[in-house]
Amino acid sequence: MVDLKIYLPEFIDVLNLHLDEGWVKFHDDLKGILNADTNIADIEINKLIGKVNIKGNMGNVSILEGRISKNSSIVKNIGSISIKSQFEEGGDYIINTGAGNIDIKASKDSKVSFESIGAVEKNDFEEYNYPTKVKVNTSIGKISIKEY
Repeated sequence: MVDLKIYLPEFIDVLNLHLDEGWVKFHDDLKGILNADTNIADIEINKLIGKVNIKGNMGNVSILEGRISKNSSIVKNIGSISIKSQFEEGGDYIINTGAGNIDIKASKDSKVSFESIGAVEKNDFEEYNYPTKVKVNTSIGKISIKEY
């Protein structure tokens, strides 16, 4: 198992991360594109400004704050996903876990439509006609989408 604490320069174009087993924490702001492919790993991002594409078998994903660029995706087979972020308008997003909870906090001024499949505990965003779509899916777990 590998535990990684990553400190970043002010801006990166693309960061490709391949990790079989471990834990990854980005202490600095991640500005750019993150492509992560993991087997069994937790990923924690302090602040993300850019595009994220995370896929993996098991492990949790946390984005503590930021602005996610359009056409980003987070797909895990098993693991919870927690995001507090703005979503760039005009894009499509996929947030999916087979087994785990999904907790999203988005800016109350967001013009985003959340399309949820699974047990929705709370959704503060009732408008479904915005062109920006966030597709949220969990087979086993709860979905919570709140304003901040």
